[in-house]
Amino acid sequence: SRKNSEYMALFPSAIALCYYLLWVEVFAVLLLLLPLPAFLRKLALNMCSILDSETVAKAEYFVMFMITIVFLDAIRTIDHIDGKGQGGVGVGDFEKKMRLFRNQRNAYITGFSLLMYVIFYRARAIVSALHTAENTVRERAKESKRE
Repeated sequence: SRKNSEYMALFPSAIALCYYLLWVEVFAVLLLLLPLPAFLRKLALNMCSILDSETVAKAEYFVMFMITIVFLDAIRTIDHIDGKGQGGVGVGDFEKKMRLFRNQRNAYITGFSLLMYVIFYRARAIVSALHTAENTVRERAKESKRE
């Protein structure tokens, strides 16, 4: 039982981390999708090119892996709670419904966090490709002026 309580103590902090990460991802996606002035767009594009390092990619995959684990645990717990017999009405029924509610909430938070991660990853890839294309056009324009 002690091991189970230590296991369960890990997940509230993981859910809180997913919640805050979700807001960071929402902000980052909105920042990438907003039409920005040229100097701010160049700054955002340079930041995206910095984020293309191998270390950052490993950290992103680790975070995505952890969010996926928490998501799958929430789904497993929902199925486990739904699969139990209905039993008598009383405090146990209320506690069961509260556990189900918490796990459904956790599944929604982590599921949306995974969705935002995929959207952010794809938007960053598009913005990085745009930055590379703009640099290529700029270099070719300089070469054509020289000739």
